[in-house]
Amino acid sequence: MDQLLLNWYYNNARQLPWRENIDPYSVWLSEIILQQTRVNQGLPYYNSFVEKFPNLQSFALATEEEILKTWQGLGYYSRARNMHRCAQLVLNQHQSVFPEEISALKKLPGIGNYTAGAIASIAYGQKTPAIDGNLIRVCSRILGIYEPPYSRLMFDKIHSFVLELMVNSKPGDINQALMELGATLCLPKNPNCENCPISDHCYAFENKTQSELPLPKKKTLVKDLFMYFLIIESDETIYIEQRPSVGIWAKLYQLPLIESKSELPFPELFQAIATKISSQNFTIVKISKPIIHKLTHRKIIASFITVNLGFEHKIPHVLLVKKTDLNKYPFPQLIADFFSKNHPS
Repeated sequence: MDQLLLNWYYNNARQLPWRENIDPYSVWLSEIILQQTRVNQGLPYYNSFVEKFPNLQSFALATEEEILKTWQGLGYYSRARNMHRCAQLVLNQHQSVFPEEISALKKLPGIGNYTAGAIASIAYGQKTPAIDGNLIRVCSRILGIYEPPYSRLMFDKIHSFVLELMVNSKPGDINQALMELGATLCLPKNPNCENCPISDHCYAFENKTQSELPLPKKKTLVKDLFMYFLIIESDETIYIEQRPSVGIWAKLYQLPLIESKSELPFPELFQAIATKISSQNFTIVKISKPIIHKLTHRKIIASFITVNLGFEHKIPHVLLVKKTDLNKYPFPQLIADFFSKNHPS
């Protein structure tokens, strides 16, 4: 089966820059980005990172804000901060070279079993599986795995199967071939089994159970979060603030914000604004229609409120910046979209 899979991969694999320049830095960078998004969406981010930070040293020596700004729009900003810390540790403790050992790789910030397996197998040729969502789907269907999703039993079965495929083949190519199969043919819905090189070896294809496997994960409980962003600006300047160092969008910038677990009636909203800006002397000019912005564990209901305050009043813990400088700050995509429509650079 390994040769059928590899022959298909060598003849059909997409041409991607991190496959042309196989080194630990490229593998690490691409794999972290692709945990966030699909290839067609992640490719511009990868190219942007490589252009700004062509090697690990330049990545490690960049500021955190530069990394977050380049990452802007991918979400899960903690991953970008972990990447920065990881690069600094590799620079300072491993002479700018990612370690080859799985155990050493997993000690680095943001590198778990999957990313460690990808780096070790693709960059260093080690026989170790890199089990991601695509690989789980492919192997669950091939083997007919009805174990609870992401359970230890499921991982053990997949791990053993992939190791068998690697016995006489390049480990990195096996991992990438399985990932490629999951990304292009063995899709979550309507898999293209007719063109699959190993369909004759697939339990799900033989038993017509593709739609059943892998078993679905438990649904994540999503909570509502109401966000009221204050637009306080002049022709040339606008107020922004930095988010706390923990929680969603940690340490990114935003418009001055009032958060609530429930929708605020107007009198409560008015008082919350007064508390936020430390003044009762303001008028609300406009309240936008709510915008829905979905995260993994949150459904954000965002409103943008234009406030006339008068710029002789300084708001505590809030920055007054030039609108022409907004592109220097990393913002959540929700705020970046607002600025692109209202203050295009």
